Amino acid sequence: MGERIGGTVKVSVGKGKQVARLRQGHLRLAAGEAPVWSDTRGGRSATLKPPFRLKPTAGKVRLAPKSSAR
Repeated sequence: MGERIGGTVKVSVGKGKQVARLRQGHLRLAAGEAPVWSDTRGGRSATLKPPFRLKPTAGKVRLAPKSSAR
């Protein structure tokens, strides 16, 4: 089994108590390269193995419309 990415990490909230929070990081996507996830804390990273990949498109790809939360 390979490196695990994401998941949760225990964070101290005082008085000896801990809560789980989602692990934070970023995903680097670049054409011709494998996607890489990097942990914001701890400096860990993992290269995602196929079937993950980017494919060129013929033109612009429509993104989801932005919503305004009020």
